[in-house]
Amino acid sequence: MGSSMLTVIFDSLSRLVPLKPPAQDDLDLGLYRPLGAPRTHQGPLHNLSTSETNQARAIFLTLHMLFPHELLPALDLLDRRLVTKLIFEPFVPKPDNCAEAADREEQPAKVAETEDPAFSSAASHEIFYVQSASASASEKSTMSRYRSRYPKASMPSAYYEVQLDSWNCTCPAFSVSAFQCLDLGSSADAREQEDLGATTARGWEFGGTDTLKLGRVPSCKHILAAVLVKTAPRLFKDCFKDRVVTKEEIVAWGSGWGEFGGS
Repeated sequence: MGSSMLTVIFDSLSRLVPLKPPAQDDLDLGLYRPLGAPRTHQGPLHNLSTSETNQARAIFLTLHMLFPHELLPALDLLDRRLVTKLIFEPFVPKPDNCAEAADREEQPAKVAETEDPAFSSAASHEIFYVQSASASASEKSTMSRYRSRYPKASMPSAYYEVQLDSWNCTCPAFSVSAFQCLDLGSSADAREQEDLGATTARGWEFGGTDTLKLGRVPSCKHILAAVLVKTAPRLFKDCFKDRVVTKEEIVAWGSGWGEFGGS
């Protein structure tokens, strides 16, 4: 299946809007559950209407057939809130400082600096960091047995960086998947070119917008979880963490110090 068709399937999740949850007072009165029934955690799919629930069931069944080894682990990562989305917004000078900024631009720079193209565009840039599920489970079990004075410093969590534009994840499973897809690269030239007009309007495409199209798109559970957050932020709004960061914070996350920033 082509990347454009997969993009359409994932984009269909953006039309699913969860219903407004009942008020806490109504829950306390037992109006939405039988008396004496325990309160259980419900995922985002339980808050959809009947028609949208049937639509979501068909979409996720299709995705499960396409990604039999990645979809359920990706949903587990979202259910455990192990996905963090970092949003970098380029600095825009205030109107009061425009004249001062113009004066500084007229002065010749002493040292020539090369800006990173990822941060030079006016649009915001998103980077996803997914915590390792196995590292999170072992960390909780270790902390329950041994009380450390500095738990974060002694037991750092493993994070994997996910870039959807360049379609890359730093986990070993994605490297193996990408290597396997290289054998199918020769068949990509023989395929009919897909229409990328809708991709430009959407601003994203399954498989990345800055990558060489192969016969099959490499994937892993981390990159699939990031795609679900990207395409259905309203559906999974309570299943991930997001924050607006500076360039320095992005460098810190890329250096492995992001989890110590108190996110």
